[in-house]
Amino acid sequence: MKVILLTNVPKLGKTYEIKDVASGYARNFLIPQKKAEIATDAKIAQLEQVRAKHTAAAIAERATLASHIESLNGKTITLTEKANDLGHLFAAIHKPEIVSAIATQLGETIDSGYLMSDETIKEIGDHMIEIGEGDIKATLTLTVIKAEE
Repeated sequence: MKVILLTNVPKLGKTYEIKDVASGYARNFLIPQKKAEIATDAKIAQLEQVRAKHTAAAIAERATLASHIESLNGKTITLTEKANDLGHLFAAIHKPEIVSAIATQLGETIDSGYLMSDETIKEIGDHMIEIGEGDIKATLTLTVIKAEE
């Protein structure tokens, strides 16, 4: 089934691309979540007009995104969490906590979708966090220290 992507979909494509996907994937996931619509001849013609308008805006947005992500490269953020004597955290650190720490400590607001890893952090120490989209990438260090009791 041919669909027009309405948003960037990881591992599938970018906004306004026409992709051929399994019909079940389109009907059960992409279309209900407003990430895609069925590609008809009329929609494809309309897409060409919209694509022309958004090209300039997309270039400017990508440049802004690149500057935000590159400004984070090599930086360090610190979180203090409760942990046992072996260094295992009582509560894992997830993407929202990392995004919040970046915003408060570095002053950069990013979407959690730009964090490349889906793994949670479960131990104290230094952890490398990759941020980016496509060919724009940066790495920052997350230092997790044990909270004093």
